[in-house]
Amino acid sequence: MLVDSRPVVSAPVWATDGGACTGVCTCKRLKAVLCSLESLATALKHIPCTNSTRIGAMRLSVPTQQSTCPSTSTCKHAARPSRQRCVSARAAGREVTLLDYGAGNVRSVRNAIKKLGYSIKDVEKPSDIAAADKLIFPGVGTFGQAMDVLKSRGYIQPLVDHIQSGKPFFGICLGLQLLFEGSTESGGHEGLGIIKGRVSAFDPARGLPVPHIGWNTLDQLKSSDLLAAIAPQDRVYFVHTYRAMPSEANADWVLATSHYGEDFVAAVCNGNAMATQFHPEKSGTAGLEILRGFLEPDSAEAQAAANAANSRQLAFVGGAPGTDVRGLARRVIACLDVRSNDNGDLVVTKGDQYDVREKEGDRDVRNLGKPVDLAARYFAEGADEVAFLNITGFRDCPLEDLPMLQVWIDQVVCSTSVATCLS
Repeated sequence: MLVDSRPVVSAPVWATDGGACTGVCTCKRLKAVLCSLESLATALKHIPCTNSTRIGAMRLSVPTQQSTCPSTSTCKHAARPSRQRCVSARAAGREVTLLDYGAGNVRSVRNAIKKLGYSIKDVEKPSDIAAADKLIFPGVGTFGQAMDVLKSRGYIQPLVDHIQSGKPFFGICLGLQLLFEGSTESGGHEGLGIIKGRVSAFDPARGLPVPHIGWNTLDQLKSSDLLAAIAPQDRVYFVHTYRAMPSEANADWVLATSHYGEDFVAAVCNGNAMATQFHPEKSGTAGLEILRGFLEPDSAEAQAAANAANSRQLAFVGGAPGTDVRGLARRVIACLDVRSNDNGDLVVTKGDQYDVREKEGDRDVRNLGKPVDLAARYFAEGADEVAFLNITGFRDCPLEDLPMLQVWIDQVVCSTSVATCLS
């Protein structure tokens, strides 16, 4: 997907793996809940993962004439990066090596990979990185903590060797930041030093909330397999306090920028080494297509997604003046009041203060629909988050409120944040 070469302003697959629960708890109820949580996603496939167009304050970016580059990352760059094609390796294997160093929850990444039909091999020792074909590094936590863990486990040199060898590499969030020379986070730490520049925090003096959280657009500076399915108005999900800045020194790496008070690096690519500041695993269908662009750019699905993005781009460019819908989207949060009716079924309800029963007839609990069905509908209509508020939660022991927990254990809204509130 090609867009304007000027930096301008700039969703979630969330599920869990199945399998036996191994948690131990002295409280039987808590153990039952934890075991249920370990086997989420029973009905995940019933809810479509699609992005909705959301409106925000944005600037128009019109595609300009592209320069011609060979289909590798060896083309030369002027002061500003010319457009190039970053090509993912065409390895036939269906296994992905995941570098999960245990600093946070990367289950969304695991499930996004599996959804695309790939198995996962976890890195357990340095030689696993050396043996990896496709390596994904979903960085979680702080910059210094991550570097300390990589160093203590002997991962740094194998990781650098993997990237410099030309094997496919994909970093996510902190996995992008660690590629730079260092970061000011936590007093300052050195990074892997593969990309020129240092990572620093957004400046709150610009008047914007920090961290940067939400759905934002991308301004692509090069053609790439990775972002081929992304049109100018498409959005991806960001949540970060620190960012890298584009410069002439790292122009050969910067694939896309986004805007949050300033232009910052949103994606990098050099040959088969790629990384994003945003979370593709939390960016709905767009995010899945980005991962597909890394794993299998030549597949029929990837080509179809790229063609669809071309069509969206043409419609975007041909839109009437003032219809630009780029930039950070406003967040839409749907809150659903849920309780059990007289038959024991969980329903979404509304009432006059605490009275949620019908005024006439048998005075049944007012039923506006099933929680999961309505959550799916709100998501399809553009909600970024859905909150369930159980208005009959047990005050003394929330763990007794298993029906409410079971709603989101059994059926998780794909690509939308879900919160369960026990009152």
